[in-house]
Amino acid sequence: MIEGPRAARKDELEAVIALSNSVFRSRREGDMGREFPTLFCEENCENLRIFLDDGKPVSLIGFTVRDIFIMGASIRVCNVGSVCTDPNYRGQGLATRLLEDTIL
Repeated sequence: MIEGPRAARKDELEAVIALSNSVFRSRREGDMGREFPTLFCEENCENLRIFLDDGKPVSLIGFTVRDIFIMGASIRVCNVGSVCTDPNYRGQGLATRLLEDTIL
């Protein structure tokens, strides 16, 4: 049964990175965890929103929140990345539901 959406736990971080690698690095070298260390870190697990099936992450949306300064004004922004779904789970609206969970 599909579980979620919810935040990834620290002990799930490796599996979350593996999902992202399977989608975005399946045909080329690299590691999403090393390439995006502020997104894929224990301190950001609350912002790694996932669906799981039998304890395995199958859909992911990650984001980071930062303050930026524009013309002296501080503005809080959100960077969204690594939106992906295991090919076997596509077409179920999981990523859409994760995006809604993230922004609503």
